[in-house]
Amino acid sequence: MIKHCYQLSEHSQLTNVDLTQEDVQTLLALFVGKLDVTTNMATSKYNLQSYQYAGVIALPHTKIIIEPKTKIVNLNYMISKVYGLATFQNCATEFGSIKEWSDFVLLLFLELVTELTSKGLNKHFQEIKENSTTIKGGIDFVKQAKENFGYPLQHHCNYTEVSSNTIENQILKLALHQVYSICELESQLIWQLNKLEKYFTSVSLPNLIKINLSQLSFNRLNEQYRFPLALAQMILEMCSPLLEGNSHLFPAFLIDLNRLFERYVADYLAKTCSNYQHFFANKLTLSYQTQDYLDQTSQIRIIPDLVLSSGEKALAVIDTKYKLATSELNRDYYQIISYCLAKNTLCGVLVYPNWEIKREKIYIKNTSLVVECIGVVLDKGVQELNGSIDSIIQLITKANS
Repeated sequence: MIKHCYQLSEHSQLTNVDLTQEDVQTLLALFVGKLDVTTNMATSKYNLQSYQYAGVIALPHTKIIIEPKTKIVNLNYMISKVYGLATFQNCATEFGSIKEWSDFVLLLFLELVTELTSKGLNKHFQEIKENSTTIKGGIDFVKQAKENFGYPLQHHCNYTEVSSNTIENQILKLALHQVYSICELESQLIWQLNKLEKYFTSVSLPNLIKINLSQLSFNRLNEQYRFPLALAQMILEMCSPLLEGNSHLFPAFLIDLNRLFERYVADYLAKTCSNYQHFFANKLTLSYQTQDYLDQTSQIRIIPDLVLSSGEKALAVIDTKYKLATSELNRDYYQIISYCLAKNTLCGVLVYPNWEIKREKIYIKNTSLVVECIGVVLDKGVQELNGSIDSIIQLITKANS
């Protein structure tokens, strides 16, 4: 039963919070680095510290809402682009809070899955090998002789049957399970979830770590899965921010704003850099988080966020920083300078949200290397958002002309 509901902003602190021991244990077990909890020694209550995650955390007895600094309309637009949800772009423009937005996403997912089940889940032929008392298909006589000698009622059989246990349905079932964990206290949704679960009884739950959504391909037989699966991918990533290294699904719906910011800037620049091709003789390309080395003997590995190149020549290194800059400003400069030296370019660009402390252009001593700083506008409209990212390529074009 929910006793309390608290709200705070990303990268902020909330003091004197009432939490049960079960709530505290859940935070310490699952949310360290996402929402930290410490004891307030003066009041014997608790303090909460948020970071770059925004969304809803459903603790056993408390609901915590972390609001983003980014406008919801921009947040929704960036997510729709990053996850390939073209029809999703204009769906949530009027929501004023992250709670309203997340509720909308979960409800939309349930509606899409309901529509799929009403038409029948896709099925495929599945090869089955089993040792049973019933003869189905063909008998594997080699195994029969080796393993069932002396057991005349047992039969090693190979056969095929139509099954709904496809990877598409497995992913949808996993996402439904996670929606259930988030909404388990929302009684009005439980009946719908329980109803949908019945359609997936013969579908197995996949291992979260082994899911490779990039391998999914679509054709006329499964095209209707494209939008539901894109939403399922988003839900699973936001319910498990450490998807690559942690098989645990969190009782939360959290957007990693740092990752979203980085991915959106990369996607937008990749799609728009061709507009500036006429300024350069060789083809413009944008590499995203490609591994390289700082030293000649390949001992110090580096992974720049973005490198814009013309042919083989690196024009600029672009480093996105969605974080508070006050305590790590120098480190940001040191990092991008090393990237520029390794890539043999004289132009580095630090990209950060426009509400951060304004950073000045830095001219590096004893070299022609310049580090530019651009604030991306996240607290206005989509036009301002994209316009500020366009200025990155404009700046690089000017620096290399």
